[in-house]
Amino acid sequence: MLDHLQAGLDAIDYGVALWTADRRLAWCNVKFRELFHGIADCLRPGLSHHEFLSRLARSNELATELPPEEWIARGLAEFEQGGVSEQMLSDGRFYEISRSVAAGGLRVTVVHDITPLKRGRARAAPGQGVGRRRRPHQVALPSGRQP
Repeated sequence: MLDHLQAGLDAIDYGVALWTADRRLAWCNVKFRELFHGIADCLRPGLSHHEFLSRLARSNELATELPPEEWIARGLAEFEQGGVSEQMLSDGRFYEISRSVAAGGLRVTVVHDITPLKRGRARAAPGQGVGRRRRPHQVALPSGRQP
């Protein structure tokens, strides 16, 4: 059964990593290694999340103006809080990173290359994203209705 689960998770187009309650890598799929190819050699069980972020910050793969220590601190905080964020890479790609906490303190990181989506939005309506265009004076309410 576990072999089937491994094969299934390796077949999806999302990078998935499982982190233990003490913030160490328990497992990651093939796509996770591909998405972080510059540091793939360190992606082994037992790697601390801090070390993962530290290696990533120093890998020249990220497009950020933050100093490495500040980027690492922000990444650690986001890891603890959970949620979704985006990260631009130095080659122009964009990753969406989702972080969740499961039972027993297990943490799950899911990474998806959203570059095609971002580029599609830019082509569809430069500066406005996808969807219905609004007049400059219109404001969308949280429900999506116009005032």
